[in-house]
Amino acid sequence: AASCRCRPLAAGPASGLTLYDPCCGSGTVLMAALTLGAASTCGSDLRPDFVQAARANLEGMGVSTR
Repeated sequence: AASCRCRPLAAGPASGLTLYDPCCGSGTVLMAALTLGAASTCGSDLRPDFVQAARANLEGMGVSTR
């Protein structure tokens, strides 16, 4: 499912853009956007454990999270 959600990112330049993912889950779309050159990302989810997982995954990539 994540590859389908990332397809629009691959279709055009992400360089310099800010991406918001309202259902960030584990953060795969956020990570893809940063990999493709997004300036920043923001994610949220109804489940706090998903937000925590996304934050941990991004920090594992060396991305600073707030």
